[in-house]
Amino acid sequence: MDIERRATSTATPDQVWAVMSDLEAWPDVLPTVDRVERDGPAEPHGVGTAYYVEQPKVRRARWEVTEWTPGKGFTWTSSAPGLSMTATHEVSATPSGGTEIVLGMHWSGLLSGLLGLLYGRLTRSYMETEAAAFAARAEE
Repeated sequence: MDIERRATSTATPDQVWAVMSDLEAWPDVLPTVDRVERDGPAEPHGVGTAYYVEQPKVRRARWEVTEWTPGKGFTWTSSAPGLSMTATHEVSATPSGGTEIVLGMHWSGLLSGLLGLLYGRLTRSYMETEAAAFAARAEE
């Protein structure tokens, strides 16, 4: 199952990236995130860094960064028995000088269909809220 949500911002891609890539600050930016805690030593964000993310109505999950391209985006994955999740976060310049924000979620595994039925609507709502919040914070 795949979900994608897009938003645009009048802020530059660098401004949006600064907000999006500050993972520990997400609870202050995103109403959909209660807590982000790094799993491991403090080091620069990048491939291999991992975080525990707590969200309302969703169980705590460990996410590990698998791709990190400063100024462009990142991908991280989380898994549980019967389920693998991949979330993407991308920014790109628009012709008008603003930014397009693209958030994606891919679920796979034996339980992905059930997860889609149970959490698809909530996930879509969270992703729309998050894309808009990244845009709004970057524009401040």
